[in-house]
Amino acid sequence: MSDDKEFGLDRIERLLEKSISASNRTTFAVRSLVGFVFIQLSFTTAAALLWNIAQSTVNPLSCVSRGENCEPIGFLAVIAVIVFVIGVIVSSSFAWSEFQKSDEESRPSVRTSSYSSGSPSKEVKVKCRVCRSSLDIDGKCSVDLAHKQF
Repeated sequence: MSDDKEFGLDRIERLLEKSISASNRTTFAVRSLVGFVFIQLSFTTAAALLWNIAQSTVNPLSCVSRGENCEPIGFLAVIAVIVFVIGVIVSSSFAWSEFQKSDEESRPSVRTSSYSSGSPSKEVKVKCRVCRSSLDIDGKCSVDLAHKQF
């Protein structure tokens, strides 16, 4: 009877770990999407502001009637385009790095887990990302608690 109970608890523990892992992957995926949109919106707003300032020097009435004041401030227009392109690069880089963290979360990262493949079980040790020492059961560095693991 105790074997059945232990098997049930082990199964529940594995299901909870899978559920937590799926939740963490979803969190990183949503964070990447929201971060991308926020960063892109910020850079696009700055670029639009610069573009509009550059275009504000054009006087449509005098441009159409006399052909004067038809040129925008070219330097600000170029800067606006550069700001927009930098925004695309920065936001995409951020989004991909966060999205890759969701994939890292699916790998064993907190506990020492064992598995068997027809042979005796093998241990997979998880190490601190800063000093490479082992992690405790809570996923914190056993040498220095200030070491960030994420």
